[in-house]
Amino acid sequence: AAVACANHGETDYVSARIRFELNSAEVKPQFMPSIRGLAQVMRENPDRTFVVAGHTDISGGDAINQPLSQARAQAVARLLVREGVDPSRLVTEGRASRQLCMVNQPHAATNRRVTFALR
Repeated sequence: AAVACANHGETDYVSARIRFELNSAEVKPQFMPSIRGLAQVMRENPDRTFVVAGHTDISGGDAINQPLSQARAQAVARLLVREGVDPSRLVTEGRASRQLCMVNQPHAATNRRVTFALR
């Protein structure tokens, strides 16, 4: 499934596997089914706020990666709003390369992603 929810302690995480090209915040059309699935989950949980967090690999420094990760989160949030999610329920965060999912491969494309958490 494109969207899966898992409970990790006190926070619920939503996984959608939205990835980005190097130095890009463009959401590729192939990820729109995931965006639509996320929007549905968000509409079904109207009492929750969602954190949309952008991430990068370690290419470049924080001066590049921080704004790039924020731009990735904002790009996905804009698409979620277009799919009917109330923008007041979305919090965007740029996390640069501080939370790599592939620590042993810090340049891996898997690190260039957006993650979601319910508040």
